[in-house]
Parts: sequence; C-alpha cells; structure tokens
Amino acid sequence: MAKCIKRIKAFTIIEALISLILMSIIIVFTYTVFNLVEKQMLLFKNENESVIEYQSFNSTFKYDTFRAVNFKMLDNNVSFMFYNGDTIVYHLRKKNITRAIKTQIDTFKIPVLDFNVETKGVKNLEYHKINIETKVLAKPFKANYYLKIDKAKTINTVFFDEN
Repeated sequence: MAKCIKRIKAFTIIEALISLILMSIIIVFTYTVFNLVEKQMLLFKNENESVIEYQSFNSTFKYDTFRAVNFKMLDNNVSFMFYNGDTIVYHLRKKNITRAIKTQIDTFKIPVLDFNVETKGVKNLEYHKINIETKVLAKPFKANYYLKIDKAKTINTVFFDEN
C-alpha cells in the first residue's frame, strides 16, 4: 500500500511571527508619526490663537484711542472718554486685558508685562503716547498707541455741542 500524503498550503509559524513583528513595527511607527503631528498641530493652534488674540486687542485698542476725546489712567486701568459721553475702561493685568463698555466686557488673553503713558504738547495739540509691553508667542512685544487731543475741538464739542 502506498501512502498518500496530501500537502496543504499554509503559513509556517516562523512566517506568521515575522508578519506579526512587521505589522507591530508599522503600527508603532504610524502611532508615533500621528502623535508627533498632533503635538505640532496643537502648538500651531496655540500660537495662532495667541496671534489672533493680540491682533484683536491691537485693532480694538487703536480704534478706541483714535475715537477718544480724553483718557484717565488710574493704577492698572486706562479709561477712554468719548464725545457722546461713553467711557471704555481697559484693565491691564498680568494675565489678561479686559475691556468694559456699559454692560459688555471683552477679555483678551494677553499678559501685560509693563505699561506707561508719556505726554507731549505742541501748540494747540497734545499727544499722549501709551506704551504697552505684552507677551506674544512667549516673547516680549512692545506697542505704542497715540492719542491726539485738539484742545480747541474738545472745548467746542463739550461746551458748544459742535461736531
């Protein structure tokens, strides 16, 4: 009697182990790449938010200084007065800046390192230079804002209701 041996096509244990090891290496490599990409995207998002926050504050503060008639500075507060009687108060703090007008409060997540005001006058014009040093993208950033006050225009507006 002749023995009939049937050969079955299949993987050996060594071939299965090699494929599992290769798959493990590919999975670990893929996970590492995705983890690095996620960290970079998070850093990019935080930097982008910081820049957008500063740009929002910068444009708002410039607009308010341009429209203001006068201002007062007490402690960490800068108050802008307008012709229509409105007042906007900026609270400059170490962790953030808040802007309060009537019942609305805006918060800018910008740390303030230092601020001061310089006043200079030329004939009928008086200039106030507001220096604010903030931290943007983990680096100190200095900005100067100018408030021009025309004394004659202020007197006419306040006392004679001229625009």
